[in-house]
Amino acid sequence: MPIRLRPHQESALKSMQLSHHGQIIVPTGGGKTFIMIQHAKELLKGQFKTVVVVAPRILLAQQLSHDFLEHIDNDIQFLELINNCMKKDSILILTVPAMEILWSDHDVFLKHFRRYNMKSLENSVKKNFRLLNIEYTYKSLFPLALIVILIKRITSSILRRKSFKIEETVANTFFLINYLFLTILKIEEIFSKKFKFINSFPGVSLIATLKKSN
Repeated sequence: MPIRLRPHQESALKSMQLSHHGQIIVPTGGGKTFIMIQHAKELLKGQFKTVVVVAPRILLAQQLSHDFLEHIDNDIQFLELINNCMKKDSILILTVPAMEILWSDHDVFLKHFRRYNMKSLENSVKKNFRLLNIEYTYKSLFPLALIVILIKRITSSILRRKSFKIEETVANTFFLINYLFLTILKIEEIFSKKFKFINSFPGVSLIATLKKSN
């Protein structure tokens, strides 16, 4: 499935094509990665045979290795490409959105192909990686997220209209929200160590630790 850029992304891509160097300045969540991928695809169709992606900061490197699999149509084939680029005994940590029942307009807006559960993620990675650990995260948010999504579905069905359209403007991520999520993860980690049965509870995300299999 080809990437379909939004108007502001197409404008940025056209500007890139007119120059040999420059910067993409787009708000958080505005799709800089999609612009880069499309530009790389067009370069590879021409005289260039290799495109090098450089992550100058640790956090950016981590971002490139997390939260990407749900955006890939053929995730198994893509994981095979990653496996081929990794050194022997390398470790890969994946985080993906969890539970198909939580599928919503938000996933459509972010261009997700799927949400995972433990079994589906295991099936996607088993060909190229050895699974060391897998567990749900943000377990405490799952009931609230499920209730909100079910209410939206019911009201949309009663009113016989589609769910609200998510605007393309993306708000900046506030420090307070990041701090809240980090606090939730820390609390869940404490309780998970004391009460092992909590690890089987569903969450809104999945995290998996993988090791290169060959």
